[in-house]
Amino acid sequence: MELLDLRYDAAFKEFFKDTELLSSFISSITGKELQVESLEYTEEKAVDDGRSIIFDILAIDKDGNKINVEMEKNSTSSIKKRTQFYWAKAFTRGFEKKSKFKNLKDTICINILGNNVFKDEVICREYVLYDRENNNRLDECLSIYFVELQKGEYSKGESIKDLWIKLLSNSKRAEELPEESPIIKKAVLKVYQISEIDDIQLKVIEEALEESKRLDWEDDVLENAETMVREAKQKAHEEVKEAKRKLKEAEQKAEEATKEAAKKAAQEAAKETEKSTKIDMAKNMLASNIDINIIANVTGLEVCEIKKIQ
Repeated sequence: MELLDLRYDAAFKEFFKDTELLSSFISSITGKELQVESLEYTEEKAVDDGRSIIFDILAIDKDGNKINVEMEKNSTSSIKKRTQFYWAKAFTRGFEKKSKFKNLKDTICINILGNNVFKDEVICREYVLYDRENNNRLDECLSIYFVELQKGEYSKGESIKDLWIKLLSNSKRAEELPEESPIIKKAVLKVYQISEIDDIQLKVIEEALEESKRLDWEDDVLENAETMVREAKQKAHEEVKEAKRKLKEAEQKAEEATKEAAKKAAQEAAKETEKSTKIDMAKNMLASNIDINIIANVTGLEVCEIKKIQ
């Protein structure tokens, strides 16, 4: 089975719906023990001209702090400005007219870059606001991290952070990662699980197709990709159609079974009523001292049954 590339949004978001995996990744990058309590994917209005942003992942920890995690498969030089914009939107999210500034929560942005942006060998870096003169940090509210996957894919490090970066840089080779750590073992299993979901596979193919158009791939490559999308959609359509057929068939069988059960119940009730009537008749005839054999002939009851009601 070919494993999905976690650098594509559909696979990335599906993978990190598991808050235990997300908490481990965030903690490994920040060096802080952070526990994700909830996830938000709500669209955020960016500017008045109608443009909007949608966070790949906006996680909320147990203290209400916000962690924005973005996967940028094809990073550009504008990522630095874009990141600050996203941080500002996440930081002020939920701040209303009567809100107090002191209640603004710490906000962390983690940007996972598919290609290198910085001209050094640092794989993971953090930016904060600080006083240049005294080298003092303003406060803990702002942390922006950049993780460059190309630099980390072949690193020799074996820490949890190193393994996370290797997994995200090339999830197609997830089986090569050492699984001594339970959380990494779970992460590798998760990659296999989401790779079996047809809907996620289709979304990743469509993302790859859109990407190929932007990168001006050759016509035959585009044609093959478009064919794959058409075939995947047709397969999904046929599967839905077959599922509907089976559902209708099951409903018909259930209806027939219900009718048959009702018929049997009515027959049983009729038999009980008939027998009850015969017993009442036998009681009345016994009270009139009519011979028991005559009663049996008239009612159709067995002699032994009549004797029991004497």
